[in-house]
Amino acid sequence: MAKREELGLNNRKSTSGGGQPPVSVVRKKMLSVRSAEGKSYYEVVHRALREAIIRGILPIGKTLVTVSLAQEMGVSRTPVRDALSRLEALGLVRRDGRSYAVIGLTPEDVDQIAFVRRLLESTAAELAATRISGSEIAFLQSLATGMYQAVEGGDPGTYRSLHRSFHAQIVSCARNVYLARTLDSIMDFVDLVWEATIPTQQQHVLGEAQHRQIIDALRAHDARAASQAVAGHIEKGMRLIKLALERKQAGRTDLRGVMEIVTGG
Repeated sequence: MAKREELGLNNRKSTSGGGQPPVSVVRKKMLSVRSAEGKSYYEVVHRALREAIIRGILPIGKTLVTVSLAQEMGVSRTPVRDALSRLEALGLVRRDGRSYAVIGLTPEDVDQIAFVRRLLESTAAELAATRISGSEIAFLQSLATGMYQAVEGGDPGTYRSLHRSFHAQIVSCARNVYLARTLDSIMDFVDLVWEATIPTQQQHVLGEAQHRQIIDALRAHDARAASQAVAGHIEKGMRLIKLALERKQAGRTDLRGVMEIVTGG
């Protein structure tokens, strides 16, 4: 496990009352990510900020200042600068003078993301149908069951994580590492929009039926059916996300509870 000194975390005490200073949501994420074995100092900071953006802890339009982030996370400035540079390359932030800003997505961006996802993931499903094993199908079924349970339990964070794993598993079964890498970066944007729009119960129910259809096609090793099922799933899901984003930008969606949802507050 990485040492506290290696991670550059400070052990400052509050000057008012002698207790530990309040821990921000970003720092909480930092502390959880840094517990993973073998993660370098720079990688930990990058992962923490990347996850904070994807989960909406650092919301769209938020100004990110290196000094402030370093203080909030209890680290030095160098790994924060490195992380922000990497996030800029991913397209999650943009430079704004001496600071950065979390990039927002427009409905037109959603259309473009949907087009790429539909093209690549339907191809992945077609390939996966001819290569998937029984144990991999069983794993997909377990992910689908977990998503259903998350919906029933009112746990959108777990649903989102399992949903991403479900799609990643299908791509993995295509046995094409370059396809997997490409789609992984695209899914970052899908997660970003997902957190910004908060999918409804109706979307989750629709997704459940579509996931069953995808699994059935893969189990039957029907490449055409699997491809069409995935393409239809993405088409409908991204259309609903686009609609929610349009409503949000028109000021018709109440997002006051977003921060409490993603931080568990």
